[in-house]
Order: sequence, then structure tokens, then C-alpha cells
Amino acid sequence: MSETSVKASGGALQEAEQSHGGLVEPLPTAEGALVTRTVVPRSAGHRADMLRHIAVLSDVTALCLALVIASALSVAIGRSLPDPGDLLLFVALIPVWMLLAGFYGLYRVPNRTSEWSFADDLSAAFVVCSIWGWFWLVARSIVDVGSVLPSLAVWAASILLIPVLRSGVRHHLRSAPWYRQSVLLVGTPVGVSRVAKRIERQPDWCFDVVETIQIGGRFDPGGRADIIADKARALEVGRVIVADAPVDMVERTGLIRDLLEVGVHVDLVSSEADVFRPTAFIDHLEGLPTMAFAPVRLSPAANRIKRAVDVAVAVAALVALSPLFAYVALRIKRDSPGPVLFRQDRRGRYGTRFKLLKLRTMAVDAEERLDEVAELKLHPESAAFKAIEDPRVTRYGASLRRRSLDELPQLWNVLVGDMSLVGPRPLPLDEATQVPPRYRARENVRPGLTGPWQVLGRSDIPFEDMVKLDYMYVCTWSPRGDMKLLLRTIGVVLGARGAY
Repeated sequence: MSETSVKASGGALQEAEQSHGGLVEPLPTAEGALVTRTVVPRSAGHRADMLRHIAVLSDVTALCLALVIASALSVAIGRSLPDPGDLLLFVALIPVWMLLAGFYGLYRVPNRTSEWSFADDLSAAFVVCSIWGWFWLVARSIVDVGSVLPSLAVWAASILLIPVLRSGVRHHLRSAPWYRQSVLLVGTPVGVSRVAKRIERQPDWCFDVVETIQIGGRFDPGGRADIIADKARALEVGRVIVADAPVDMVERTGLIRDLLEVGVHVDLVSSEADVFRPTAFIDHLEGLPTMAFAPVRLSPAANRIKRAVDVAVAVAALVALSPLFAYVALRIKRDSPGPVLFRQDRRGRYGTRFKLLKLRTMAVDAEERLDEVAELKLHPESAAFKAIEDPRVTRYGASLRRRSLDELPQLWNVLVGDMSLVGPRPLPLDEATQVPPRYRARENVRPGLTGPWQVLGRSDIPFEDMVKLDYMYVCTWSPRGDMKLLLRTIGVVLGARGAY
């Protein structure tokens, strides 16, 4: 383990360095420079309380705005304003909303993942508003007030307004020092570097890496674990991410226990050799805690549900987008010689081969010119070829790629059963051979038009990380997860993030 220490602002950090012999190492950027930030120390509990109060205020504001909109619509269609009794009933049921939202987990800020998004808020708002709406309808039937239409309008408006206001509040708070989470990274050099790169790629997480503690090999849980806990206390961090260290279960448990006693949120990042898998869950055998594992596969019922949704959406989208297809086809023909569609062999479910369809965005001799642009490869160590400025891309093709419109013909692949709306990335045959055997479970489902790779950064994500994301998707599949990825895809496409 290196004993290099760095200068840092704040007396707490200097005191920790002096008392623990310089366990801290600088966090380098991709260019090798040190990351320097002015981080305001903050209490994790104070931050959680603030966020919880703001979330409650945002939700109540959204409900009131929904009532105002419903009242305005009622007047616009020639009806009267809501009955005063209905208004009193609405106010009386606001605490019921707060209880339902709290029970559903909308206010459990300390347990909230860093990737909580508009899509999560939308799905949660739909469930909670629907249950709350039934309470309102039952209460209205008891007290016998006015028309039911205002209640339905409030229900519909609330489902949209709640996630919109929450998203707006999050966006506004990102610049507030207390909102950002100070993070201490602990682990092996490789593990720390891997986590740091992800944090750098995801500014929306609002993580400020205060310092890193790099550890090589085993350590005594009663020694250095205490030092790390003291460091977290001295830095007043709100989150500690343990990446690939320690290896021994007893050591890891001791480290996590000491950190939790400090009062910080702990994230454990498992190494590739770790026994933990996304399907693991805690069970008990007559009071004896056990770690249980389930095989990685989708049930027949889940496959049927997923396929039914794929067919329905693909048919509707192909019909609705047919005028756009015709317009884009004409633009492609005018922009450069060659066919409108590009066909390429890809590896599908269970290793089968299929022809993936895309709108042509490159010159017709693009594959023959691959050696000419080899030095432009975005990730030289990766099996996949991605380049930020590929000279083979046509002028109109670049526009299609930025908006991901070149992927739309894959709706036909979805319709005929080669692909799904959401799933792992369909790999070219040469890239598919580079997937490690332990991640082959990613082929247990159809590849997707979108998926975690597209949502989390697309070309910015190296091949190895993309494979792991696909594996995690298969292991943790759910209809709600697919809906979340579809909704998040809209924002990614509009922002053209990671599209080259």
C-alpha cells in the first residue's frame, strides 16, 4: 500500500492525515491531474432530513397545482368549480397521501440509489396516486359531494406533476453545496479507479470524491478498518464506497460495521472474483443468516409478457413513424450513394445469428476502411470500435446518429422476434466472441433496441463495462425495470449523450 499523502483543504482532513500516517492518495483524472474541489462538510443525517422535507413540500405543491388545473379545466368545459366539500375532503386526504408515499418508499432518502430518476418518480407517482385516488373516491361516496370528474382530473395531473416538480427541484439543488454528497473511496487501485471513472461519467449523481484510500492485500479489521472509519468521521463524508477490498468476508464485515457506526452510507462494490451475484438474497435457516442464490433466467410467464409488449409497441411505432421513415430514406439517398438500410450479422438470444437493420449512416465502403481509422478508437483496449469523429460517417448520417434515428428500423427486428424493445446490446459477431464465459447469461434474453448501455452513456462506456451492465440487466429483469429504461432512453436521446 502506498503511503503517499496529499494536501487538502480543511482542518479535519489535515488532522486525519497527521494522525494516521498518510493513508490518503490523490484521485487522478484521465489526464493525470489531481481533482481539486471545494467541498463543504455536511452531516449525512442533516442532508437526508432536508431532502425528505423538500420532497414532501414538492409533492404537496404538485397536488395543489393538480387541483388548480382540474378546477380550471372544469370551468373551461362549462362546469362549475369543485364543491367546497370536495375541497375540504382533498385537504383532509393530503396526510393520507404522505402516509402512502412514505410507505411506498418515496421519502426513504438514505436508501435512495444514486440513479433515481424521473422514470422512478413517474412509476412511483402512478402507483401512489392510484391508491390515493381510490381513497378519495370512497370518501366522496360516503360524504356524497359533487361530480367525480374533478377527482379524475386531479389524479391524472398529479401523476405527471409530481415527477416533474421533483425532477425540477433536483436540477435546481445540484448547485447547492449541501445537496452534493461527499464521498470517500476505499479499495484496491483498480477498484478505486473503476468507481472513480463511473462517478466522472455521471455528474447527475452529485458525488464529490473528497479523498481515496487505496489498499493492497489483506488488513486487520481491528486496525486499518478503524483508521478508515476515523478518516470518514474526520472528513465528515456522507458516503463511503468500498471497491474490491477487503477480500476476506470477516475483514469486509468489520470494515462495514465500523463505517456504519460512524453514521455514513456504505456502498460495497464487489470484485469480479466475488461470490456475490445480482440474484443473491438474504435468507434464514431457523435464525441462521444465509446468502441464497437463484439461477439467472427469465420465467416462461415473464418471457410471454415481455414478448406481448414488444409486439404491441413495435406495430404501433412502425405505423406511427412510417412518414418519418419515408422522409429519412429520401434524405439518405440524396446525401450519399448507396442503400437506405445497413444490414449486419449480430448475435442474438441463445447465440443465434440474425440480420440487424439500421439506417445507413456511413459510406458504403466503411467496413473496408476500418483499418484506416483504427487510431481513432475511443477505447483502445476495448473489443468494440467507437470513434468520436469517424470520417466514414456521412453528413446526414452524423445527424441521424446524434438523435439515434438510425436505430429505428430495428423495430422490425423487434416485431419478427429477433430483438426486444429493452435488452442487452446486440453484439457484432467478432465482439460477441470477446464476452467472458461468466457473462454469457446476457444471451438468455433477446437483445434490445435500448438497454442499460444506451441509457448510462452509450459509446462513453467501455466494452467490458457494457457486458457487465447487460449481465446485471438479465439478472434483475422486471417489467418495471423495462419501463424505467424506456423512459430514461427518451431523455438520453434528446440530450444526444454518448452518441457519436
